[in-house]
Amino acid sequence: MLEKRVFSDPTIDTLLRDNFVEVRLHTDGANGPRKDRNLELQKQLASSVANPWLVVVDPVSESAGQESGFQKAPGMTEFLQGVVQ
Repeated sequence: MLEKRVFSDPTIDTLLRDNFVEVRLHTDGANGPRKDRNLELQKQLASSVANPWLVVVDPVSESAGQESGFQKAPGMTEFLQGVVQ
């Protein structure tokens, strides 16, 4: 739903492409070493292990900053614009 209804929104698509480097940690699906490692990374970076969960990491300090769970397009637009500003 996030891909189809939120990230496909033209405003959000532009904000993401122009201001962020996307990295995905898949922590659902089949068990295995990759899933386990990704879940550990999510636990280190995020305040939640919910899916989906977005974390903005500062490229200079490499520390996690703002976070968000699923939001519809208007809320996601506001979240991303707040991060960019």
